[in-house]
Amino acid sequence: MKLLYLLIATMILFCFTWFVWPARYHYLQMKIGDDNYPVRINRFTNSTQMLLLGGWVDLAGDSKPIEKTAQVIPMSELGKLDGRGNMNGSSFMVSMYNGTDYVITHLDINLTVKEDDGSTRFSRKYQIWCTRAQNRGLTMTSSEYSCDLGEHLGGYYYNPKCEWRILTAYGYKD
Repeated sequence: MKLLYLLIATMILFCFTWFVWPARYHYLQMKIGDDNYPVRINRFTNSTQMLLLGGWVDLAGDSKPIEKTAQVIPMSELGKLDGRGNMNGSSFMVSMYNGTDYVITHLDINLTVKEDDGSTRFSRKYQIWCTRAQNRGLTMTSSEYSCDLGEHLGGYYYNPKCEWRILTAYGYKD
């Protein structure tokens, strides 16, 4: 009977250490500008993810950390970012050319969606992240970006009118 109790206690201890402690993720916060973002590090694989509007996003897509810290790109450089945007269901898609001397890490955009009568449906701020692994944000290149709007707004037959602009661009000189 003692052997049975010892076996049960061992199984409980094993299950506790495997499923509860240590926790799979270690949670931190990353400060970018005035905003704090939740970051989690997988204790077993050492992969790092950041929580954005669309969910958890891998930060080291090509397994190489970005050596340089992103900074706010001067307003004078924003004119060198040129692109077109359009709605596609619950996503907003942007095709943008980066004519700056900076590698773009992420953008803050303002998106205003209009009703058919011209009234504003909503005007919101969205962030679009760029990574080297996806060949986004490199200087003198065109790239595709998208962000999830959180609701289905358009489709094949109907896309609402929208206006967008870049509020802030973040990056570093390569």
